Amino acid sequence: MKGNVEQLTAAIVEELIQKANATVATADYKAQCALLAPDLLFTISDSSSTPPTSMSGGRSRLCSFMEQTANMVRTTGITGTSTLGKVNVSVNEDGQLATAKYTTVQTVSAQGMPSLTIRCVQDDQVGLYDGHVLFNRSRATCAPEQ
Repeated sequence: MKGNVEQLTAAIVEELIQKANATVATADYKAQCALLAPDLLFTISDSSSTPPTSMSGGRSRLCSFMEQTANMVRTTGITGTSTLGKVNVSVNEDGQLATAKYTTVQTVSAQGMPSLTIRCVQDDQVGLYDGHVLFNRSRATCAPEQ
């Protein structure tokens, strides 16, 4: 995101979320990682896999996970789409932090055939870092779409 933002608005936060969602579909882990603050904390609970997985940590762990996932996508030929649901944004009074709650639906395809659809409920916090808009906290709870 631009490096000259002085205050967050709902529109700026939604733009960041849309950009992040677009990078998921392209498996662009470098672009994904660039949207994360140095002090990011994350938690992912995913019951779409067997066995269910949970992961938490900081920026470096999430960037590493995103790189591993992108490499797996490239080597297996798996493709995917990600659809962003309605985003609810709340910006604090001074405009330096915002929270965003939303849902994404990822459809994973193998050999052109949809094989898995995953719904993730996101609860994120976004902050300003020297004029850059970055995620600084992310919680995702994912499950297979029925």
